Amino acid sequence: MLDGAALRGGVPSAMLFDGAHRLGTLSGPALAATIADAARELAPGQRSRIRSIRPLTDAAGAAVTVAGANRPADGMTETLYPQAQTNGVFRCRENWNLTRVTLSIPAGTRWTYAQGYDADAVAGGRP
Repeated sequence: MLDGAALRGGVPSAMLFDGAHRLGTLSGPALAATIADAARELAPGQRSRIRSIRPLTDAAGAAVTVAGANRPADGMTETLYPQAQTNGVFRCRENWNLTRVTLSIPAGTRWTYAQGYDADAVAGGRP
């Protein structure tokens, strides 16, 4: 089976095994994708003033959600930024000790990679 036609090369594809141990590929229209990082301090030990988020992806219709809290015990407050600027940057005004960024890509969007994001943040936001 390892010398089968499916493994000889050509167009790259993701191959997965199902619960019955059968090998298959992913096909069909793209489903919605959500990529989230863990809550973290963008400026260790300090509050961060976040001015913008730039997703590192080729997904044209992506949206960004920024969630933040001032203490680990606090619930996260989320703000959705649905529309990017023409340069792909999402302008925002957030001020937190802990921040979590989520990238949402709608179903049917053509995209080939999502690497993460760049945050324009400075230490020392208002308490």
